[in-house]
Amino acid sequence: MFIISQQNNNVKHFVHSGVLFLYPKSERIITMAKMYTLDSKLLTGTPEIRVGDKVYPVDDRQKTVKKILDICDKNAEKKDLDMIDEVFKLAFAPKDYKEIEAMNMPWAAYQQLFTLVISAVTGEDAEKTEARFPQENAE
Repeated sequence: MFIISQQNNNVKHFVHSGVLFLYPKSERIITMAKMYTLDSKLLTGTPEIRVGDKVYPVDDRQKTVKKILDICDKNAEKKDLDMIDEVFKLAFAPKDYKEIEAMNMPWAAYQQLFTLVISAVTGEDAEKTEARFPQENAE
């Protein structure tokens, strides 16, 4: 039998399975499960796209992104106006979509805007998105 006299108040002890453990009071010996926290910025911040002087928020919520990606997968072979319009209707607020539609922008600009929207909703780099959706020349 061991007798331990504790003269230092900075030391704690406990006995487990007949073994005496000594440790400083400042250290925690009990390990807890790790907790991961999703940053509130990720929950509230939305991506935005600037077209001229206007800035348009893009809906990057999970269900919207799933719908957009489903539309893109179904039309992977072609990049037609109907598909792009459908994506824009999901990505932009109705008022913003009407404003963008009323701009009647050139086809190359419309395609570039599509690429930016896909990048914004997926969080991908624009170059990676362009590789997935190459620009077509309308000649």
